[in-house]
Amino acid sequence: MFTTVIIRAEILCIGIILYLIGYSLYCSRYHHIRSNFLFLAFTCLIHSIFALITEFTVNNPACPVVLNNIFHIIFFAFAQLFCLELFRYTLALVAPGNRTHIPTAIAGTICLAGLVCACISPIKYLEGKGTFYSAGIGPSICFGTGAILFVAILIILIVNHKKVQQSVIFALLPITTLAFFGVLTQMFVPEFLFTSGTLTLVLIGAFFAIENPIGKFEDRSNIDLDTHARNRNSYEKDFAAIKKKIKSGRINYPFMYVICDINGLKTVNDNYGHLEGDKLILSAAEVLMDKLKSSSNVYRIGGDEFAVFYEGVRIGDVEAEIASIPEACEKISSSKKLISPLSISTGYALYTEGGDVEDLVRIADEKMYKNKDAFYREKGINRRKVQDYASVVRDGSTKILKINLTDDSFNIFKVDLAEKKKEEGYSENFSEWVKGFIKAGYVHESSREVFDENIDIAKWKKFFDDGGSKISFMYKRRYDKDFYQSYVEIVRGNEYQSDRQIVFLFVKNLEIK
Repeated sequence: MFTTVIIRAEILCIGIILYLIGYSLYCSRYHHIRSNFLFLAFTCLIHSIFALITEFTVNNPACPVVLNNIFHIIFFAFAQLFCLELFRYTLALVAPGNRTHIPTAIAGTICLAGLVCACISPIKYLEGKGTFYSAGIGPSICFGTGAILFVAILIILIVNHKKVQQSVIFALLPITTLAFFGVLTQMFVPEFLFTSGTLTLVLIGAFFAIENPIGKFEDRSNIDLDTHARNRNSYEKDFAAIKKKIKSGRINYPFMYVICDINGLKTVNDNYGHLEGDKLILSAAEVLMDKLKSSSNVYRIGGDEFAVFYEGVRIGDVEAEIASIPEACEKISSSKKLISPLSISTGYALYTEGGDVEDLVRIADEKMYKNKDAFYREKGINRRKVQDYASVVRDGSTKILKINLTDDSFNIFKVDLAEKKKEEGYSENFSEWVKGFIKAGYVHESSREVFDENIDIAKWKKFFDDGGSKISFMYKRRYDKDFYQSYVEIVRGNEYQSDRQIVFLFVKNLEIK
């Protein structure tokens, strides 16, 4: 074995690592950098650089032994860090972050013990075929701890192969197996000198598993470009995948669904402009992505609405993360000097085996709206800003909406959550949503003409622009499976202006008390 051949291999490894780091940084313009891969790449790069350095120092008689020992210890240390981070990442694939601490600490202790042995035990430098190499108790223990961690990684991947994406299994399993045999060979044939090549091979596997270069740019379609949270498209796909996992029995229990909504965003938009409102949205996304760490992803599913899935995380841990949101909102409001303090209402639901997954969304939504109402009551804010005479109608209403006729948007204060399904004609534009009511079967055949005549947005605008205060009518509306006579009232808001036509819509069932 010739030193020049080994040096060429080290240079090749360094080149490959630098390319992978560069590619990852390039893609970070469109996608958040994943710290797992960059940390792995960094430790592998330093290890390979010191592998190259030690090739020169170990074969240079003029190099002081102390300096040679220091370079070798750094060489071993970064190899240990690489194996430890790969172990932690693999463990995190099948267990939430709070359950990886103890196994990672144990693995870290083993690595540290090996490194201490390398520091205190004398390192021997023996002459092999074409090059000198390090030997002794310390180096052998370091190689041994690396082999142990690779075995642990293989066991985790094999035992939990149903819980991990197949693309990750195919990327990590074979390459980690090769790495294990590479380290094993290094232990028994010390002059093999292939640790940097071994770690580079594993890094390539981690690159395909963590960075997923094939899906990197495709993934841009799943990212909300404003907040960098996952978008509605990603939410729909991932929620569909969750449903399939539940149906096939592959879900990792407990499974929890969390919904989050920003309080007072409409007021900020109306009074201070959408630029300030956008700051609230960006800050909310930052808080949620920081505090809901054990979740799979944070999804922005509406203007100021976010959803989160928790799979295999203890209920107490989820509640603790949710409970940390208010304090984080206070801190970010102060640090970013937001025009209005950030506040987020949350609601969550736990999936019960054999239940209806769709019920999770309804239950979480109901809890979130209750928390939102409690927030406004505690603040003493008349959130609806409507005339006092509307209070009686409001309290008994089955639906309450605040509608901006100017931009065809609306806020929901109360609604039958079944109506928020896309298959029921739900749309984020009020005119589209209300047009689909007849098609969705909410309007009785005998009331269709009355409904069509009164649900006319153009007429509403003219009526309220001319100073009108209230439009009302009755029609037979479906509740669950039956139709009941219902009263509809559209009230001109106190803040109504020609360029911001705010009205409130109330629907009340007159037959059920």
